[in-house]
Amino acid sequence: MGWTKYPLLGLAGVVGGLVLWFGLGSDEDPRPRELPRRVSEPQAYQEPGRESRDGIAGRVPSEGLSAEVSEVERAVRTVYAAYNERNLDAFLAGWTDNGFARAFQFPKARAVNRLFAGSTPVAVGKFSNTAVTRGNASTEVELAYGQVEEIHTLALVREGNNWLIDDDRKRDPTVHELSRRGRAEIMDVALGLSGIQFDPGRASAGTIAFRVANTDTRPHEFVVMKWLPDSDMEQSIGTTGPLQPGASATLTLTDLTPGRYVVLCNMLDSDGMPYSAKGMRTEFTIQ
Repeated sequence: MGWTKYPLLGLAGVVGGLVLWFGLGSDEDPRPRELPRRVSEPQAYQEPGRESRDGIAGRVPSEGLSAEVSEVERAVRTVYAAYNERNLDAFLAGWTDNGFARAFQFPKARAVNRLFAGSTPVAVGKFSNTAVTRGNASTEVELAYGQVEEIHTLALVREGNNWLIDDDRKRDPTVHELSRRGRAEIMDVALGLSGIQFDPGRASAGTIAFRVANTDTRPHEFVVMKWLPDSDMEQSIGTTGPLQPGASATLTLTDLTPGRYVVLCNMLDSDGMPYSAKGMRTEFTIQ
């Protein structure tokens, strides 16, 4: 999730930081299966990044929500506030042991030197579909970091007086969600034997939602990089992470400015060479 610079013709590895966090989870769905007692209505949209300036933990819950729903959403905001403040103890305290291990792919005991490497502050946006059933809860929340916007489905469990995150899964936005407010150009991308296929002529300044499908028989990723002419470097601004054959994901990038961009796959083939050296690298320009 960090902003990582690569030499212009270099073949560096994938972006680190919180890429492991966003989009990974277990095959088991721990979310409550009973009929929810209370459900929140979607809150008014708040500009991504605004809460990081105004204070995530101090945001007033939506008017009319039940006390339990407000507690759940406040717990999520508090976790991300701790992350932005690099408060390791407070951040770890907001997760169950199993939930943290599933999300980060390493246990809490190994988080000391790894958690905040290359990290970018996370802005918490709108909550929706918050449901509470006995000691379980689920919610959907819009998250923004750098130029990336995502929707995450979180499952929480109550331990004592606290709500803890027990599962974190990235959800692809619907076409309606992408098109609301006229904020996104939707571009379909295919990763396959012939390289990275999309229509670069549709790229425009502002927000682009790349709907990426891996049509190959091998795992691939989709990484977007911005060329920095002053330093002759490329800077990663977003990635889908690894996609298995037949899998798909949406990468939504905001505040794209005119300039030269590169999309590529830097995963390694069976011979140890990155796919970007075998044709899976394409440039496009935003005018």
